[in-house]
Amino acid sequence: MEQVYWYRPLPSRGTIALVAPASPPRSADDVDKAVRYLEQLGYRVAVGPSCFETSRAFSAQQDRGRAQELQSFFENPGIDAIFSLRGGYGSMRLLHLLDYQRIAATRKLFVGFSDLTALQIALFQSAQLVTVSAPFPYQLAAIEGTAEEQFFWELVTGKPPAAMEFPESQGQGSISAQGFLLCGNLTLFAALCGTAFLPQNVPVVGCFEDVNEAPYRIDRLFRQLWLARMPLSGLLLGRFQWRDAEQAAMQKVLSQVIAFFDLPTLYGINYGHHLPSRPLPFGVPVTLDPERRRLELRHDRIIVPA
Repeated sequence: MEQVYWYRPLPSRGTIALVAPASPPRSADDVDKAVRYLEQLGYRVAVGPSCFETSRAFSAQQDRGRAQELQSFFENPGIDAIFSLRGGYGSMRLLHLLDYQRIAATRKLFVGFSDLTALQIALFQSAQLVTVSAPFPYQLAAIEGTAEEQFFWELVTGKPPAAMEFPESQGQGSISAQGFLLCGNLTLFAALCGTAFLPQNVPVVGCFEDVNEAPYRIDRLFRQLWLARMPLSGLLLGRFQWRDAEQAAMQKVLSQVIAFFDLPTLYGINYGHHLPSRPLPFGVPVTLDPERRRLELRHDRIIVPA
């Protein structure tokens, strides 16, 4: 048996490393906004070289450089947490280059979203590390003062609630589901099907979102998860943003997905590429109660098969 723990909470006035494991920042302004926002909250900020790249050819050399940067921040005792600066594309290229055993020993907080979903899946599966799926720091600055921003800081400083309520959602099913909450971009979950990184031996409450994917592609991605036998025990469906004229088709596809999987489900939750978006812990064991529209979090420590 193997113990799985939450990350070490971010201490007051701790040091946060900013990294760009996927695409480079859209502009230097996004980097500046992120640094100012975090420093105004009393944190020290170390900005990784990846955040200053203006373009990326995705060469093997670049992959190794970004992986080494990420690995060094995990292993650096002077860094308390690692925040990603942007999604885009590229984090999947790093998965085979990381030393997960050494990362696991750090229990360090990692925050990411969008393309970083691939990295978060790998950190859960290969390092048994709980991470946080949340907007990027410059986006948090844009939603300062909201309940979503407040909840983010509760999560990263080690003060998560015993339960999360989703009053905006709709429930499907009369029984509860238990499993590990894995949340993020549907495309990246599907991309890891058939690899050693997608969990197969533990129950999963999957929370999915996506953006700029046509309804037929969303249907195909969900079918891929089912055909790959991802061990889903429950579903949460966030926002699936597509052209306004196609939203009726998207809702029809999502209704068909819910009926096809026939699992305890919450749909329409406030989670996705839009702002403000609800931050979520990635990898924590939960109980999904669709009738009460809530998740109960069991975040002290957990035991899973080795």
